[in-house]
Amino acid sequence: MFKDDFITVSRAHHLALKTQRAYWFQARKYIRWMGAKSAKDLEQDSTENFRRYLSGMANSGDQIEGDEGVSASSQNSAFHALRFLYEKVVGISLGDLSNIPRATGHQRIVDVPDDATAKRLVESVPGKKGIALRLIYGTAGRLNDILRLRLKDFDFKKKLVAIQESKGGKSRLVPMPESLIGELAALVRERERIHQVDLVNGLGWVHMPGRLAKKYPNEEKSLGWQYAFESGHTSKDPITLKLGRHHIQDVTLQRAFADACKKLKIKRHYTIHGLRHSTAQFWERNGITISEIAGLLGHSDIETTHRYLKSGVRGVTRAPSPI
Repeated sequence: MFKDDFITVSRAHHLALKTQRAYWFQARKYIRWMGAKSAKDLEQDSTENFRRYLSGMANSGDQIEGDEGVSASSQNSAFHALRFLYEKVVGISLGDLSNIPRATGHQRIVDVPDDATAKRLVESVPGKKGIALRLIYGTAGRLNDILRLRLKDFDFKKKLVAIQESKGGKSRLVPMPESLIGELAALVRERERIHQVDLVNGLGWVHMPGRLAKKYPNEEKSLGWQYAFESGHTSKDPITLKLGRHHIQDVTLQRAFADACKKLKIKRHYTIHGLRHSTAQFWERNGITISEIAGLLGHSDIETTHRYLKSGVRGVTRAPSPI
């Protein structure tokens, strides 16, 4: 009962499938901890139970059966998941939550590759995975921003790429890198060929975000809505149970990037996210203002952009050594 209601409300609020699963994972653990059999069992002392549970996670993790030490990200994920459970699913307001202890994570230094290294890495990966990496580097897009691109998001006339519903539900336009126009055009042509074959075979369906499937029922087989970086195989959509072609998974691209680092014998721990920092710093060196960089990165808080620009070697104060 709990799960059905939770999933129904999650979909009604257009939560991403990953978010739905992560929220339910946390909510289920809390429901078991409470010993709740129905929504009514959650109503008594709701705010106090919420506070006690999260305080235990923040302090040691011993409140959660099977958890030995809970990371800051897990505790913060639980905070948002349980708030969603109470306020959206059960319909109980928890009031002011500002005094609830929150776990704080370790601030890790992002390893940012220099321009030459970043180019070597992204240019060493072949095929559409390489194009995706080069587009991430060229636009400073987030990994999933790029993987979720549809064919309609490329505007070759204006040389723009539309990043739709990124982090925080925000969308933005970014310049299409001149050096990638040819590769992207070839990618679109090949994607059109694959889609035509799918249609002949009775396939061609693609997942539509939010309520667009109901609003535009004829678009779910249109070329424009197809993922640009499509999976090599069809799969059943977990929500609609329709057979379609999703985009390649983030882990696939992360593995290709890690393999490229090994192949080039790079000992530093570079990640795809580090490419985003590298591009931001390249823009700053080439005279792009911080407010413009924030817009290109999709940041609403300029302080986040400052951290990007100070990460890696650029954030080091060159103090003289006494030796």
